[in-house]
Parts: sequence; structure tokens; C-alpha cells
Amino acid sequence: MKTGTTTSFLDVRTIGIDTGDDPHSGLVGDKTQASTDPGAMGAMG
Repeated sequence: MKTGTTTSFLDVRTIGIDTGDDPHSGLVGDKTQASTDPGAMGAMG
């Protein structure tokens, strides 16, 4: 059934995999605006 929503397929934390904190920040939901994400970029290196 198509609902038009997205759901998580698998939360690996539920099977014991530590994925750490989510560093994403500064994201906007407007596709016409630039999204900066300095926390994630810093975590990547």
C-alpha cells in the first residue's frame, strides 16, 4: 500500500550496533535554500 510516507527500514541500534550521536544540524526543509551541515562535515574530516 502506498502511503506517501517514508519509514526506517532497520534501526541497527536495536541489534547492538553503536552508531554514535547524529551530528546533523542547520538543515532546512526548503529546497530553494542552501543547507549547511558543519557538524557532519567536521565529523567526516
